[in-house]
Amino acid sequence: MNLSQKFPLGTLFLLSAALFVASTTEFLPIALLSPIADDLDVSTAAVGQLVTVFALSIVAFSIPLTVLTQRVPPKPLLLGTLCGIALMAVLSGVAPNFALLAIARLIGGGLHGLCAATTIAIMGAVVPHKQLGRAIAVTTAGSALTFIIGIPLPAVLAHVVGWRAVFLFSALTIVTTAALLAWRLPHISPHPVLTHETKPHWLRDRELWVLLGVTVLAVGTLAGQFSLYTYIAPWMTEALGASVAEVPLQLFAFGTASGVAVLFVTPLADLAPRTAFVTAAAVAISCVAALALLPMDAGLRLAAFALWGLAYGGMPGLLHAQLMRAASPRRRRLAGALQAMGGNVGLAAGSMVGGMVIDAGGTAQLPWVMLVSYGTVIVAVALSAIRRGDGRTGEPP
Repeated sequence: MNLSQKFPLGTLFLLSAALFVASTTEFLPIALLSPIADDLDVSTAAVGQLVTVFALSIVAFSIPLTVLTQRVPPKPLLLGTLCGIALMAVLSGVAPNFALLAIARLIGGGLHGLCAATTIAIMGAVVPHKQLGRAIAVTTAGSALTFIIGIPLPAVLAHVVGWRAVFLFSALTIVTTAALLAWRLPHISPHPVLTHETKPHWLRDRELWVLLGVTVLAVGTLAGQFSLYTYIAPWMTEALGASVAEVPLQLFAFGTASGVAVLFVTPLADLAPRTAFVTAAAVAISCVAALALLPMDAGLRLAAFALWGLAYGGMPGLLHAQLMRAASPRRRRLAGALQAMGGNVGLAAGSMVGGMVIDAGGTAQLPWVMLVSYGTVIVAVALSAIRRGDGRTGEPP
């Protein structure tokens, strides 16, 4: 039940902060790659796999942990998961060897998935249903901020204080955020769980199938994106002819535009979700196709990357809003867990497929994987609208 019909901006900012500090911890090895490798005497590739371990842990444990904790009130559960993530950050910072660091990442990933699911469930409980798009825009801005601040800043700090101190500082920010949430977050009673008597058979559970359907769309979208974006630097230099010095500027343009889209495109989920999603996907396809097929100078590439980022940045949030709108109060945590799991499945699948494509045909073939994936998702959304026979706002794609 909504606690108030007034848009709870302060509460959403706190939830956004929780996602920011948790997501920053997830991606710290990217920022600390070389210092960790040098200190623990392992390869940079091995340190990179710490992100993979974290993501796979989210995929494996998000839903089981959500089911096991469904009777726990949301506020203490969120505070507990944040403290657990902070503890794993401390363990990472003092780990004497790579094996213990990997174990801390594995446990931290499972806690992160539960944290994300709980955060999203709380968001769904404190906002009116018709404002989910706006709420998701504010809440997920914290995750978007990770790529603007949460990765570059630790990379700088590591050169000053060392990578271990960065992990410890990350734990401090998480505990501080948890304290603010404990002080300001309202109490939210858990909804009654579905029992064997009230739960329909899964084959006849329409709500469950809708949630799974939207999750599949999210996996397809993110897999298409990361099949190309994971290898964006070599694609730019080898296939597009961009200089090495040009790459950071293009990536900054993409990331900044994506952050803007989170705030300004995601709220369209409250007005015309299907139209907004299909339009964004079509713009992204057009930008990537133009980059791959048309001769461009650095300025045109910069504009294309910025427009691509603007289109892509709103797409996960639009699907996220539809996922939460399709979920009943009893299944908000499950919807949040599916969102966390689907995002990481898409990221891992896209990276894997992109690597296979490079091995088979080179970086020039990467855009076509993304274009086929996005095209398939657009067709699925269009067919869903036709099958339903209308375009009412609020229905999942």
